[in-house]
Amino acid sequence: MVESSLNRSLTSLRIRKALSNPVFALRNLKFNWVRKTSTANHVFVVGPPRSGTTLMVSMLKAHSNLAGIDGETCFFFRRNFTDIKYPEIDDQTMKKLIASATDMVDLFDMIASEVVTAQNASRFVEKTPEHALRLNFLLKRFPKAKIVFMIRDVRDGYLSALRNPKVKVNTVSLYGEIWKLSVRAYLKATQKERVKLIRYEELCSNPEIVMTEVMSFLDESLQITQLASNSYSKTKMRSVIGHQRLNEKISNQTVGQWREKMSNQDVEIFNTIAGEELQKMGYSLV
Repeated sequence: MVESSLNRSLTSLRIRKALSNPVFALRNLKFNWVRKTSTANHVFVVGPPRSGTTLMVSMLKAHSNLAGIDGETCFFFRRNFTDIKYPEIDDQTMKKLIASATDMVDLFDMIASEVVTAQNASRFVEKTPEHALRLNFLLKRFPKAKIVFMIRDVRDGYLSALRNPKVKVNTVSLYGEIWKLSVRAYLKATQKERVKLIRYEELCSNPEIVMTEVMSFLDESLQITQLASNSYSKTKMRSVIGHQRLNEKISNQTVGQWREKMSNQDVEIFNTIAGEELQKMGYSLV
């Protein structure tokens, strides 16, 4: 099981960290010993890297009811919860939240509440692609939350990753493995009714239709500002290398680019690594 294997790996990392630095371990013990089940109706945006998660969260945050933190939190993969800093929350407030939280779920809810209140919204939206690998954890600990799972042809996603120096999975085999693990996590999700699968290709081709479906899934109404590039591009991510297309109108110009730009050798490697998952997700191998 992907989730079980991942949890074992995380536990092993934390044990090694604890043995090398017991003070560090004690400070983080309460966060890693999860007891709380959240009652908040957060929105999580997950998926393989370069699958449109940034575009999706930017369009969601253009809605008046939704607020979030710029960038990725990687919150549920953190090893140290005592040094969290977000520009949306001042340092003194963050220290108080960290001190009073009972575990990582409680701390996440507190941070979400601060951001939502400050931005005069009613709901928190968080984007971290890698949280796809903790899908069942999110579904279990946040039973009222909804998850938007972005998916993109692994071959187009890889070509996009090559243009972004911040994406570390920049080899064919590594990107293929991460994509495959993310897809397997989706396929093994225990509560599919709370997970909305969105294809990047469809979002780029029919943004209004797709976003109407997404907002309906979230029990919200689509706002016209969500479709206007001068609105969703206000995110600070638009100036980050690899995300400049947020400044442009949504288009499908990069869909299927792998057919012209990818070598036959790389195509075969992806077919070998993730061919089964590609077909399960509706993508052709040729």
